[in-house]
Amino acid sequence: MIKKIEIMGIQLDNYTVQEAMEQVEAYLENTVMNTIGSVTMETLVQAKENGDIKAGIKELDLAIVEDQEILKAAGANSPQRLKETAEQQFFQEFLRRTAQEGRTVYLFGKTMEQLEGVKRQLLEYDSGLSILGGFAMEECGEDYESAVNEVNSILPDIILSVLPSPGQEYFLRVNKGKMNAKIWYGLGSGFGRQHNGLKGLVKKIIHKEMLRSMRCKGEN
Repeated sequence: MIKKIEIMGIQLDNYTVQEAMEQVEAYLENTVMNTIGSVTMETLVQAKENGDIKAGIKELDLAIVEDQEILKAAGANSPQRLKETAEQQFFQEFLRRTAQEGRTVYLFGKTMEQLEGVKRQLLEYDSGLSILGGFAMEECGEDYESAVNEVNSILPDIILSVLPSPGQEYFLRVNKGKMNAKIWYGLGSGFGRQHNGLKGLVKKIIHKEMLRSMRCKGEN
């Protein structure tokens, strides 16, 4: 199975859920914060137009493909990976283990209203999650220093972010090394939406672009 796929100059991970969770367990033992990010077709459309978003994806420690279309365009058509991706199995297993192991969670988003909605959705996935609070950038004037101080006073194991791009990428570039959390997991500002709702024309454009510029790397 191909472990890495490269599309439009962006390398993405193609690990099975089990392999990706092994990476997560290693991150939880690290002394620095590692970054995970969900990558959808919509993300790639944005990255094509914005260099900061493209660079942010490249800098992720673990890039999780969330759309089957990306795998298909890359020729990574293993039935296991297509099924795992369609069912968002990595995300669900990540939350399950987070709750099971008693790991603490802190939320980052744009508004408090958004964070309340995200919290409700997360608890619907797993009511055992320990969510310690959240930081709303818009309502705090994008005070990055306050955000970092808040994280370091609470010391969560995991930060779940629904910050929009490219704001999230800029925040991480400046502050990643300052926060005493184990994992930053960017769920995307559209968390909870059906990414399959992209207009057909946009899907066709990005699919065509990926096929034209795609290179696959990895091992069988």
